[in-house]
Amino acid sequence: MSSKVRTIIMPLVLGAIIITLAILEYKDLFYSFDQNITRFIVNHRGSKGNALYWISRILTELGNYIFYIALLIALGFYFKWDYRVWYLVIIAVVALLFNYSIKLIVSRDRPMEAWRWMKETSASFPSSHSAVSTALYLSLFFVAKYTINNKIIKRIIMILSIILIIIIPITRLVLAVHYPTDVIGGMIVGLFIFLLGYNIYFFKKVYRKGLIVKREKRKSEYEIEE
Repeated sequence: MSSKVRTIIMPLVLGAIIITLAILEYKDLFYSFDQNITRFIVNHRGSKGNALYWISRILTELGNYIFYIALLIALGFYFKWDYRVWYLVIIAVVALLFNYSIKLIVSRDRPMEAWRWMKETSASFPSSHSAVSTALYLSLFFVAKYTINNKIIKRIIMILSIILIIIIPITRLVLAVHYPTDVIGGMIVGLFIFLLGYNIYFFKKVYRKGLIVKREKRKSEYEIEE
């Protein structure tokens, strides 16, 4: 199987899953499941103002557009505004716009206001926080993996990226501003956008620069020594 075929299979599969989920959400076929899970979370998270509330309120802001802008500016200075910064900017913007387009089409209501620990006014499916954080932080993970030489900074960014991909969607459930399938859908959208950006641009860019080749060569030399 050619490399071009292999690289397009996963995005096509995810695209089909996104369309299927959007249709099912539009028909509200997950209503009972989402209501039961959300009710369970609400009944076991404690009262508003407790430690879980404040932790969730703080961590969920790491998936806010204001934080994304601040992060991208900081990365811009660190990477000296090279291709990596603009790649991450495009990933974040495309993920946000694509996700918002689905929101407009599906127009799903959020969990009832009495359950929510913060105010949200947009549609519920898919979760924008989950979509953009998955796309952006997963892209940042591979930017660090392939293009940062400092091992300490590389590992810190990679570990934090994975933690944020997991934590931010969870905070949306704890705050009851999204249903479980909203978060799952958002993460799938984010993974879809990440794969498109990675396959269409990033992998080819770093491969041309010889970064991946050098990594594979060092790995082969290490295996030979073993």
